[in-house]
Amino acid sequence: MASGSEARLPKPPWLDAERVREAEREARCVVRSALEGSRSDELSTAILDLYREIPREGWLVRGVARVFLGTVARKGEDTWLVYGVPEFGDWHGYYIVSLEEGKYRCSCFSSGWGWRRARRICTHVAAVMLARRARAERRV
Repeated sequence: MASGSEARLPKPPWLDAERVREAEREARCVVRSALEGSRSDELSTAILDLYREIPREGWLVRGVARVFLGTVARKGEDTWLVYGVPEFGDWHGYYIVSLEEGKYRCSCFSSGWGWRRARRICTHVAAVMLARRARAERRV
């Protein structure tokens, strides 16, 4: 039985406000470098590919930050769990992203403002798209 001085598990990085800010700063630098052509790794290629489809730098920064924080976990062939980042305004602990008939769907689409997220593509989907293209997803 644990005593009053029981060991605590470390906080996941996506729940640590300082680590989230660091990841977002790093993501901003990586996205800018990729768009300027000064990087040439798998993630940069994924960023450039997505930017051609969806030219929104802030959206890419949030997606890359989510990848850096380790929030994307593959659950099945076409299903991913994306852990919520409170610093990014997420209200839930996790979101389910699926690929259905060639289109990404996120569980956040059924919440408040979901119609807007579905139309503009949420950053949970951005993280999955980037992780898949950069092979940075983990299996759960």
